Amino acid sequence: MVRPVGYEQNRHPGWELIDLLDSMSATGLKVFNYNSLVTEAYDYVKLNWVGADVASVDFKTGGALGATVATLTLGYVGGKLDSVTKT
Repeated sequence: MVRPVGYEQNRHPGWELIDLLDSMSATGLKVFNYNSLVTEAYDYVKLNWVGADVASVDFKTGGALGATVATLTLGYVGGKLDSVTKT
């Protein structure tokens, strides 16, 4: 994954989520986690960036071109992650 310039030096508070999603999607295995916002099975995670922030995260089954099973929309207040909404 391409990281924003200054990723290691100036870690954004939301980047821990990115690291977690990277580690889950890098395994190539379907993830089943029933204590989370995304309870549907998925095998691909797409991060959608707006500037230096992740605006939403798409969870798909069937790889990059597969069906979206859930989307998390991230809300920011004052440059800090404030909310997560599942659709």
